[in-house]
Formats: sequence, structure tokens, C-alpha cells
Amino acid sequence: MKTGKSLPTSLLSVSEYRIQARRLLNQLRSDSVEAATAAAERFRRLRSFSTATTKQILDARDGLRLKQALALIALENGHESWRALKQSAEASSSSSSSSSSRAPQTSQPGREMYCRALDVLLNRWFASYEEARASLDQQGGFLLPFERQFFVCEEEGIRVLGLDPEDPDWERIGRDWVKPLDQEAWLRLRMKREQFLLSL
Repeated sequence: MKTGKSLPTSLLSVSEYRIQARRLLNQLRSDSVEAATAAAERFRRLRSFSTATTKQILDARDGLRLKQALALIALENGHESWRALKQSAEASSSSSSSSSSRAPQTSQPGREMYCRALDVLLNRWFASYEEARASLDQQGGFLLPFERQFFVCEEEGIRVLGLDPEDPDWERIGRDWVKPLDQEAWLRLRMKREQFLLSL
């Protein structure tokens, strides 16, 4: 599932933007010519690379640093610099924390719980949380968000995301990532997901 739009800053945390930047660098240095070329094309949006060819960026990719990837992520999300994006994300996070201490807002699901490898699995997709929740209650599985949609996957989907479906924290949150019953258990699972993304 693809989208050409950048997510609003309110949907992602600073750590998630950093993960995006690290993944971008990994993609640029990938052995896959297609993946590396696509990443190099993205870097041409930066002022410092605007006159460089894709080949020149690929030839210099070992010298590119995280700060340049962060600058690109910021630009793609409508900010002049990484500092501006970081400040915006921190402000949004602070605002969300003060308005809700129990769970993430269901109106602003992000993309951190989805990856293209899930496309081959038989997931159940829904336009509303209520429909997804009803499916979870009736057929089981794990309820996860993707942007403003919701889907229910089985155990294999959780493994694809780098998590253990047998982790007792899943039962503690009611297998519901959007409205978890236990916020602390949800935070532990979220940390494990972030650690998995950083390892890619």
C-alpha cells in the first residue's frame, strides 16, 4: 500500500522521524539498484544536491551523513530544517500528552505499524475503528492503524512487524493498538517496534 503524501507532523514523534532518516540512508546504501536510485532521487530535493545527478549522489553516498537525511525528511514534511521539524513534532507530542494520558488518539493513526511485506497477507481492512473493533471481537487477530484506516492481521503479520504475537503485552492491551487497555504494555510494545525498525 503506497501513498505519495507526507504525514502531518502531529502523527509522528521525533524518534520516528529519526527512524525514517536512518532507513533512508540504509536504502541509499542498499545493494538494490532500484532502491538506492530512488533514495538518491529524493536527496536531489536538498539545495546542496539540487545540481547533482543521481549517479553523482550514488557515487558519494558513503559520505552522506544522518544530518543530511534528517534535513531531507524535514523538507519532505514541509519544514525548512530538521530543527524546525523537531520543534514542531515535540510541540505536537506535548500537546497530545496533555490532552490524553491513556492512549494514542484514534483520529491520528500513523504508518509505524505497517510495512509493504504485509501486502501479501490476508488482512481485514476497515474505514472506521468501530468496524475494525467489531471484526477483532468476532474473528480475533490484532487491530492496527494505517494513516486514517484500520486493519486486523493475524499472528504472521505481527511477526512481519518484528514483534512476537505471543508477547503477553498483546493480551494486556486487548490486542488493540489503537485503544489499548493497558498504556504501559502498549508503550513496551511500541518500544520493541521502534528497536526493530532501527535494526533494519
